[in-house]
Amino acid sequence: MDTDAALELIAAQLRDDRAVLRAAVDLVPVDRRSERPAADRWSVAEVLEHVAMVEARTAAAFGAMAATAPMRPDAATAGPTLFDRGRLLDRSTKAPAPDFILPKGEMDFVAAWAALERAWCDVDALLTSAKGRDLSVIGRAHPFLGQLDGYQWLNSIGGHEVRHAAQIREIADVFLGR
Repeated sequence: MDTDAALELIAAQLRDDRAVLRAAVDLVPVDRRSERPAADRWSVAEVLEHVAMVEARTAAAFGAMAATAPMRPDAATAGPTLFDRGRLLDRSTKAPAPDFILPKGEMDFVAAWAALERAWCDVDALLTSAKGRDLSVIGRAHPFLGQLDGYQWLNSIGGHEVRHAAQIREIADVFLGR
């Protein structure tokens, strides 16, 4: 598989992950999306604010790294490195966010969703700019997952969204009395 095909696979997975996140949001009544289900839990707006911050920061940091990845000839094969989402999706394991990506709680749902859409544009631009580059040779440590190469970092974005989609479904359950 060439590098562009690998990126297309990742882009398709990210589109699917975004749909999962949107479906979870749609379960929560519109008038409650900015409301916390409990004093010690985030609102949907806060979850989305957090996800948007993470994705914008990841796109910026990773974009700089991706620009240093070597170009690969068209015939070269480089596949997306295997990435196990299991640890990300396991909500029984807490993954405390560092202060710099904690939601400030100053956005309502509409503003948080708009911030997330802007972050998605940043990620999509990153995927476009990485075409033809071998992302398996770049990487850095992820605070929760350990050392990841470029392909794994891109895959972690969607896994992070799906993790928080589960959190949003939990919020929906509280508001819908399930």
